[in-house]
Amino acid sequence: MRYKINTPLFSNIREMPKVEQPREKLKNFGVKQLTDEELIALLISSGNKENGIKNITNEVINILDQKGELSLNDLNKIKGLGLAKSSQLCAALELGRRKIEKRNRQIIEPEDVHKVVRHYATREQELFISVAINCAHEILAIDVASMGTINQCIVHPREVFSNAIKNRAVAIIICHNHPTGNLNPSLNDLNITRRLIECGKILGIEIIDHLIFSEDEYHSMKEFEEL
Repeated sequence: MRYKINTPLFSNIREMPKVEQPREKLKNFGVKQLTDEELIALLISSGNKENGIKNITNEVINILDQKGELSLNDLNKIKGLGLAKSSQLCAALELGRRKIEKRNRQIIEPEDVHKVVRHYATREQELFISVAINCAHEILAIDVASMGTINQCIVHPREVFSNAIKNRAVAIIICHNHPTGNLNPSLNDLNITRRLIECGKILGIEIIDHLIFSEDEYHSMKEFEEL
């Protein structure tokens, strides 16, 4: 017999306890305190009896993590998310892209990296992320190279370096979240890092750090381990 935890299947935001409603959190704490899931929930506001709002937001987030963008074709496959809401999501993401600051974000120290990846820490599974930078330490691309379970992520060098090669990056910073909250690197983390460093030497793309992070904290292997 397996343990099973029954979680409420809320069809819409109004059914949630008031303190958990994204609109209330935005009003009390500001938009920057909302998770990615809560931002998506605000845009779509409701699901249906077959597919509650939490499931829908998780499916949308999975598409974003895997592809980095939203398309109507992908969104229309999600039950409970019709054309109108799918169009809203696509429009909101595109508007954000157009209005984002034109200057490239610069990476000088580990804290700068944490600022641009910390929102991934709310994911329930482990994500392995590649941040590609140019010779001026400006970000060229941020990509989810691999998605795993709550405590393991299978990482392939091909996926880690793919967009770095495409964007002609000179270096990358690799990062992954620890959903358990323990930021100490495991033996597997260290072995993966060393393997990727060797692959980078062959490709001419330096790995300058490996960050293990939660939403509020991070561990930089550059600072604490010999890379």
